[in-house]
Amino acid sequence: MVSDARDMRAVARRELDAHGWQWYIVWAIVCGGASLSAFTHVFAWYWLIAAPLGIVATIVVCAREDQRTGVQRDPRPYWWVGGAITVINFASSALLPGRTVVVVIWVVFGFGFVAFAWLDHQPTIAALFAALAIAIGLSGPIVPDTLTLYVVAGLVYAATMVGVAVGIRSMGTAR
Repeated sequence: MVSDARDMRAVARRELDAHGWQWYIVWAIVCGGASLSAFTHVFAWYWLIAAPLGIVATIVVCAREDQRTGVQRDPRPYWWVGGAITVINFASSALLPGRTVVVVIWVVFGFGFVAFAWLDHQPTIAALFAALAIAIGLSGPIVPDTLTLYVVAGLVYAATMVGVAVGIRSMGTAR
């Protein structure tokens, strides 16, 4: 009986681990869109539109996946992390100068994804996003152009998220 319970928990854990790939695609689109928006007239409004749409899309994707797999996560820690990312980044946008805000936004975004990956029991992915956030933070002072920094950081996050999603989807687990 104990073995059956362990087997059931192992199956549920694999389902939960493979659960997160779709929302990485949602945020890859948001990050890629952020980079592209830098060259358009919607740039100033992009995050006011894209962040709520990304959040709603993530909720829908996760709810559908929860229903499909029968494996549900407690959403409260995810809300706290998402809320912290949103508040810190919108406050930074209002209070910090251009170059600094670009670095802060992408670093906070990266460490937010560290927390999401950690909540999903994906330490390797958490380490990947930590390294990416640190690299962006360190590149802030040396990249000569703020626009380049913003665009490249968004594209790197988007590409990383697509890679993570493909890895999770193809292997069924990110461990």
